[in-house]
Amino acid sequence: MRQRFAIQQFIREFLEALAHEFRTFLGLPGKLEVVAEENNRFVALVGRREVVADKVSQQVRTGGRLVAPFKAITAIEVAYTRKGDDHETWEVALRLLRNRRVSLGRLADDTDASILAAKLSTITGAQVVSTV
Repeated sequence: MRQRFAIQQFIREFLEALAHEFRTFLGLPGKLEVVAEENNRFVALVGRREVVADKVSQQVRTGGRLVAPFKAITAIEVAYTRKGDDHETWEVALRLLRNRRVSLGRLADDTDASILAAKLSTITGAQVVSTV
């Protein structure tokens, strides 16, 4: 019985990962999952990409790699995109010095995008801006 459960769980996780990779390949948006939220640290999964904002190190990281130090972030951007009649996405990105922009991911839900942007704003001190 346990072996059957383990096999079912493995298949479920494999199919979820495969579906994520397929959605990413097609450019489809993901979901937000808040992993940890503390006074000095915020960790979330945007799709399957881990985003970490840490007040102690003053850095935003994705997948363990440095995206930007807080001092380089000028704003947290939420950009709405509509493709066709039924495909809406909200992209959350960091606006950086020298007019650079780094995307943290696309989300299928405006509430998820707003939550991510607000949490990043709280930790980094950067303002949230919206573009259409």
